[in-house]
Amino acid sequence: MGIRFFRGQKTRFEHEYRQLREIVELLRREYPREPVYLLTSVLVANGQIDCIILTRKGPLILELKAFRGEVHGLENGTWEVITGDGAIPLPNFFLQAKIHRQDFIDRLIPICREHFPHIRESNLRRTGSWLYFCRGSTYPEGQVDFRKVKWFRIATADTLIQQMRFLDSGYTLRIQDMDAIAGGLRLQEYSFETDHPLVPAERKRARPLVSRSALITILIIFVVFFAATAFVLIVPGARIAVANMIQ
Repeated sequence: MGIRFFRGQKTRFEHEYRQLREIVELLRREYPREPVYLLTSVLVANGQIDCIILTRKGPLILELKAFRGEVHGLENGTWEVITGDGAIPLPNFFLQAKIHRQDFIDRLIPICREHFPHIRESNLRRTGSWLYFCRGSTYPEGQVDFRKVKWFRIATADTLIQQMRFLDSGYTLRIQDMDAIAGGLRLQEYSFETDHPLVPAERKRARPLVSRSALITILIIFVVFFAATAFVLIVPGARIAVANMIQ
């Protein structure tokens, strides 16, 4: 099937593009025959979602973080990444993931009601919102409890696909549902390799069997013939006069 790409805005940062390419390579190997839509730079009420993956198991939000190291952070307070050069202080990424997840669900619900009402809105609230760090990063245990906060995870290229295998949305997205989500978010389809938008090819208009000018000529001949026939049949003596002219 291949991956289709949609975006709200162009990717502005090089590190986001590198991480997106990494994710694309992982998805292409894992889903060679399944439909996958990758939505990037999607604006929502309280910011911009870096990446949303649509598979049969539903949507998955990924917030891309260009940090490598040991990640520390809870539901409250600031976060940090411990690297070889020391600790890097960070904002509360858990709160960002939570807010963007709610913004996306708020936008998804009316799309669901219109296009796939068979999916319960309560199941949409199973949508995951994960933080995607650079390969080799770790998140030690004893921090956010993933068993209680089921929608939240820390992922890298080493763990993403394995974690995605256990997604449980409670429903299945069809291709037409994925189309409805991309359309409902007003996203632009584009080529990931060239970064150019993909414009749907216009349907070729069928050429008529008879040209317009020829059709007008035929119509005029028909009108003249009909008028002459009516004249012969209606006007007294016209039939005799025509017969004499023919002789």
